[in-house]
Amino acid sequence: MTFNYLSFVIAAILCCLYSSSVGQIDLKSAEEKALKFQHINMDSSFYYWRIMERYALDQKDTARYHTAIHNLGSYYHINNNPSLAYDYSKKALALADHDTLKILAMVQCAMSSQETLPILADSFYQEAAILVEKIDRPFYYMTLYGNYGIFKIMQGDLHGAIGHMIKALDNVNHDYPKSTFCTNIADVFIRLDNYDKAEKYILQAIEILDKNNFKKRNEFAALVYARVLIENNDFQNAENEINRAIDYYSIKNNLVSLPLAHNVEFELFRKQKKWDLANQALTKAIINMHKTDDNFKGQILNNIISQHLRKNENQEVINRSLELEQLSEKQLLPFNKRKAYGYLSEAFAREGKIDLAYSYLSKYNELNDSLQLRNQEFLVHQMETEFNRKEQDLTINLLNENNELQANKLLQQKKLLIISLASLLLISALSWFLFQLFKKVQSQNKIVKDALNEKDILLREIHHRVKNNLQLVSSLLGLQSRFIEDRTALDAITSGQARVRSMALIHQDLYNRENLTGVSVHEYINKLCEELSTSYQFNKDQIKLKMDISELYLDIDTLIPLGLIINELLTNSFKYAFPDQSQKGIIEISLKEINQQLILMVSDNGIGYETDSISNISFGNQLIETLVEQLEGHIIRSNQNGTEVIIKIKEYKIAS
Repeated sequence: MTFNYLSFVIAAILCCLYSSSVGQIDLKSAEEKALKFQHINMDSSFYYWRIMERYALDQKDTARYHTAIHNLGSYYHINNNPSLAYDYSKKALALADHDTLKILAMVQCAMSSQETLPILADSFYQEAAILVEKIDRPFYYMTLYGNYGIFKIMQGDLHGAIGHMIKALDNVNHDYPKSTFCTNIADVFIRLDNYDKAEKYILQAIEILDKNNFKKRNEFAALVYARVLIENNDFQNAENEINRAIDYYSIKNNLVSLPLAHNVEFELFRKQKKWDLANQALTKAIINMHKTDDNFKGQILNNIISQHLRKNENQEVINRSLELEQLSEKQLLPFNKRKAYGYLSEAFAREGKIDLAYSYLSKYNELNDSLQLRNQEFLVHQMETEFNRKEQDLTINLLNENNELQANKLLQQKKLLIISLASLLLISALSWFLFQLFKKVQSQNKIVKDALNEKDILLREIHHRVKNNLQLVSSLLGLQSRFIEDRTALDAITSGQARVRSMALIHQDLYNRENLTGVSVHEYINKLCEELSTSYQFNKDQIKLKMDISELYLDIDTLIPLGLIINELLTNSFKYAFPDQSQKGIIEISLKEINQQLILMVSDNGIGYETDSISNISFGNQLIETLVEQLEGHIIRSNQNGTEVIIKIKEYKIAS
């Protein structure tokens, strides 16, 4: 239906072309019947090709022998016998005496070895590519790059696959293969989350299919189109496309593709938050999931995991994610493997298995970096291709202009003189205008510069006054605490004083910096730790403080709530983790930017806390919850071997 179907179509075309490539000859009865049954009964055609093979070998008719063994190789490939397909295709390649025949034989050798010997297959494709560029004929471009694109998908190189399939599409002259290429290119762009490109190609495919009334309009193309419509929130038309595919597959009893249709139906209802209908669709997809191919199975597994995540069924998330990881190893598709690593990292973090969570997070980040690099290389390649194309167009235009100049030499010389004089006058006028404009811009720049300096001074003064006011509040709280004997009230005053100091440090840092919009997180947390350790008479010889802070500059709107969160977490560790400071212990604080999230971790190996006590939250913990919600983050707490709090923050601003 998808890429395997396209490979089948191309293999069938190869057989026909090969039969006519060896020249016009008087074919014997066996050859006539083999050709007659080529598209009617493959087994009968195979029988006559075998007879022709033996006949041509006995008669030493090299051309017909070559035609026979090539078509036998195609037959074995279509009937999933790669070993025999490769043997016959290799014989055909050895006998090929023309570049076109060599290309077809090389492509067939690659197709029959791409699952078992991918490195060998790639070498055949590359050799064929050299010959294709040499002969420069559209059919061979389509044949080579269509199959090369399918091979790249099998290898997980989706960007490379798109490049090859677009080359093939550019050389297609018939609507049927053109619609197939457009549909498959759109599907690959969806896997890359590039829905704009996907929409462009699937609309081309739909237009061709509707115009020709092709039956395949109701199959895979409908589902690809539905995915684009879902992304665009066009739910009614998406549902119509999905029902079109479900009805078609049900009539054909196609249990390989029907689960994919229900899987897309699930995505539609999930996007609309119609959970009952979504569960029903996913259940239908799961029933026949074992009958579908691995490509569809990976898509269904992703949706199964998303449902378990939504229901907080952590063990099911782990089991299904491990299944997805194994499947992605088999498919060689890194995108599914990346998703599996992300699911496993989150699931193990929820269970408090931080080592496993961190291990899978590291794998996720490593693979994500690799895929982003591949994406960048693909974009660079696209830009280089576009640049070369424009350069070629420019060269052609220049040559045409040169021919016109040669043909009208005398006339152009007169025009050139007039244009030169006019240009000289224009340049003079333009120079005067630019000089006046330059003087005006210089004057305006001075005004803007003075205004910016004045604004800078005012902003520094504001930060200085805010810092002084906060320090005054802190001092007042300190003075007030001297007259309070109640321990609870004294603790509240001390905590409030620490919170005020944490904000004052930010404005103090901004006042002392050239950059008035951002603060170094590393320096700020160092100062905050010094302040707190002094306030709580922290015994540095017994309790070690370890910090792992990235060199980040955060906007003040992010750093103030983040600073208050860190202040509360460190205060808890200083006050409660080590009631007897004669014991040795460690307090760790880490802040990293990972995958467009801030990951804050504060931990200690102190006495920990009771899990049930979290429901009785103190003011400090209520403040943490409120600030984390403000930053669109979430908290993971653990009390194994002490206390550990991990906060993942999505809403944050890096200083400009």
